[in-house]
Amino acid sequence: MLDDAILKNNVSSARTALENGANPNSGQEPDRFLDSLDSVTIPSAQERHRALFYPRLNEAIINGNIPMVELLLQHGADPNLQTGTGESALYNAVLLDEGHTKAT
Repeated sequence: MLDDAILKNNVSSARTALENGANPNSGQEPDRFLDSLDSVTIPSAQERHRALFYPRLNEAIINGNIPMVELLLQHGADPNLQTGTGESALYNAVLLDEGHTKAT
């Protein structure tokens, strides 16, 4: 529920999910992509999952949804939690603030 709310920029639904115990520090877990990854490149399912991890706060920052970012932070989201490729929400916020159109 929280993932959908963040992707749809629905702060009200996100607030409800967080008030009902959703973890602001977990992340998008794109299981649908795991099967498509080459098992030679990333051998185990656990490693593939880790490589694709994308924290919810990062998603809200990339979406430019400041009220969502504030809500997640108020509920304990960690701005230093990194994606599977090493970018933190704080890093992405700085990139976007510097005028980059999309953090990578």
